[in-house]
Amino acid sequence: MKSVENAGLVKFDFLALSTLTLIERTRVILAEKGIDLDPYAVAMDHEPAFSQITAGHTSGIFQMESNGMTRACKEVRIGNFEDIVAMVSLYRPGPMDFIPMYAKRKKGIEPFGTPHPLLDDVAKNTYGILVYQEQVMQAAQVLAGYTLGQADLLRRAMGKKIQAEMDKQRDTFVKGCWDVNQIPEEQANALFDIIDKFAGYGFNRSHAAAYALLAYITSWLKANYPAAFLAAAMDSSIGKGDQKERIVRLAYEARRLGIGLMPPQIASNADRFTVDDEGRIVWSLRAVKGLGGAVVNTLVRIASEGIADYRDLVDKLGGMTNKNQMVMLATCGALDAYFPTRALAIQSIRGSFAAIAEEAKAKKAGQVGLFDDDESMRVENNLREDEVDDKEVLALERDALGLTLSAHPLDTYVDKLAAKGIFTPNVVADLVDAMPVAVACMIDEVKMGKGKNAYMSAIISDEMTSMSVGCEETLPGAERIVAGALICLRISAYVSKGERRIRIEEVMGTVDELVGGRTVRVGVDQAFKKNALRAILALAEPGQDRLLIAPREGMWTATPPMIAVSDGLMDEIGRLEGVLSVEA
Repeated sequence: MKSVENAGLVKFDFLALSTLTLIERTRVILAEKGIDLDPYAVAMDHEPAFSQITAGHTSGIFQMESNGMTRACKEVRIGNFEDIVAMVSLYRPGPMDFIPMYAKRKKGIEPFGTPHPLLDDVAKNTYGILVYQEQVMQAAQVLAGYTLGQADLLRRAMGKKIQAEMDKQRDTFVKGCWDVNQIPEEQANALFDIIDKFAGYGFNRSHAAAYALLAYITSWLKANYPAAFLAAAMDSSIGKGDQKERIVRLAYEARRLGIGLMPPQIASNADRFTVDDEGRIVWSLRAVKGLGGAVVNTLVRIASEGIADYRDLVDKLGGMTNKNQMVMLATCGALDAYFPTRALAIQSIRGSFAAIAEEAKAKKAGQVGLFDDDESMRVENNLREDEVDDKEVLALERDALGLTLSAHPLDTYVDKLAAKGIFTPNVVADLVDAMPVAVACMIDEVKMGKGKNAYMSAIISDEMTSMSVGCEETLPGAERIVAGALICLRISAYVSKGERRIRIEEVMGTVDELVGGRTVRVGVDQAFKKNALRAILALAEPGQDRLLIAPREGMWTATPPMIAVSDGLMDEIGRLEGVLSVEA
């Protein structure tokens, strides 16, 4: 690059920003609703666009989403476009040390001035702090009479810290200060040192302003058309490395704003997130785990042809899907129109999909099956399969979408937990900044660190929100923090390297243990049959205990806390085929 510049050519950097696609996608969604809007022509003084950033509601807003930036914006209290420009420039290693000073001066807590009266106008909008490279150039102009070209050379010399060039520039600057403003040599050298310090981290204002404009536009769209904006943001997240985490975070933000989330449907627009006539966000099939682009494209195509029932759907798919993909469609809600319940849909697919799919292939090949007109092939085959309970349906839905849209496993416990002073993440999200709190949550994801005293982190959630927490792996009970667990934790907040973090202070126990009763773990293998266990439990004494069915492979499931587990019952369960262990 240097050789290109030395040859006298102009160098351009082109940045590809997905935020531009997000803004355009929002415009298209609004246009589909009859709202004609030019996002780049909105008023630049819209108070709600600033206030939601100050409140920390920054999900989806360009450059504002990180925990550290969100915290900094709350500290500064964004009130105008210039504040956003300044934050884009200051929130970087080095200059972020000036954010507390900027915040105090903006609020009038700390008086501000500049090293010389001639710099007052230069740094007026940034409260006496030289934030931008352009301010460094202006300072050289007003103090030492530099031309714009000379000032740019000074900026580059200070940025690259080339000593020979710096010495040359110092001489020019000191001489200019005396010739133009009669500033003594000693004071001029001090001013040069101050400007040099700021130039070391100064950010290009034109770059910052362009980024700030996108930040403001995204905030404006979110403040005025939150459903359309969040649907577009979720759509823009598909295909990114952190797709699942981004979409789930945006979904929780939608719930916080009171926006309904609807399961995906097999429709002509099912390949993207949309907003229905009631203002709810409809999930995209492209965001369903395991489907793949080819399957989604085929579903979108056949949706326009009309689908009579589940069997017709399998026929028209023509072998494009396997059983697991069809189960995913059922668990996410895309097949709700074809079955009375999702549990029956899953059970039906597991039992009859292979036969119906083979028949569909035969039809496509022009063959006639012996049982083509046999209605028993539609659903009844699945009755030989193990029944599917609500717990399994929710677990599969969470696996397919990253969260549950139909219900949440904590729902049945909330009142009992509240009576014990234990609340869900949505309730304690702000309270945890002031004091340690007890929280009941689902563990969505766990990441283990490396090393002897490694740190583990987890994402915890309820129906409305999620948060990141962490602890040392040696914390007593840390082994119980596993994906899918319903658990109670004592947590507290702290600040590290400018970012708010949440520490797990204590693993209090599982939700079942805290609301009463005990959990008995039943280890099973592939020979285990749920129906055999159900027959035993139907005759069990009522109580507050429950069973945790833990297979060697696949997801665990649990019974409701409705039985009393005695030693005799544990022995009886232990004798069932496929049961490996029974442990209280």
